[in-house]
Amino acid sequence: DALPIYRQPMIWDCGAFGYRNLDIPQIRGRFVTAHLCIYQYARLSKPGDAIVAPDHLLVGNRIDERRKFNWQQAIEFIKLAALKLPDRMPMAVVHGLTLTERIQRAIELYEIGYRAVGIGGLVAGARNFHSSLIAIAATIEAIRQIDTNVHFHIFGLCSPRYARAFNQ
Repeated sequence: DALPIYRQPMIWDCGAFGYRNLDIPQIRGRFVTAHLCIYQYARLSKPGDAIVAPDHLLVGNRIDERRKFNWQQAIEFIKLAALKLPDRMPMAVVHGLTLTERIQRAIELYEIGYRAVGIGGLVAGARNFHSSLIAIAATIEAIRQIDTNVHFHIFGLCSPRYARAFNQ
């Protein structure tokens, strides 16, 4: 006899790492937008799941365009999520080239209503373990000073070394 499987909440993400080298985010020839993601999440996710706003890694020559994309999509996504998927937890991803920028983006995302924040863009520098941990801890602490009831997810850092540090 098989044991029953109990479904745990999931995090649904469009996968910015997969289109990091494209100037305009696309998946299978379709532009990645808040509308596309909401449509896909409505089909696939379940109540209680976290759904991630589309984002773009801050790499390449068009950093300012990527920042603008991230901000515009975060704003549109939280509005659409509230209308179309109110029983899901919208999450936006924090990116930044400096610690100050990361913290500022996290605060801005909180201010527009996000109560779940992903910390992204750290994979390229994952070998610099202590710098990554400082960026994560400082970003979380900045938000926790405002609200202790915000959920966090760290994208891409899942090695045993990082898992031990997160557990501590």
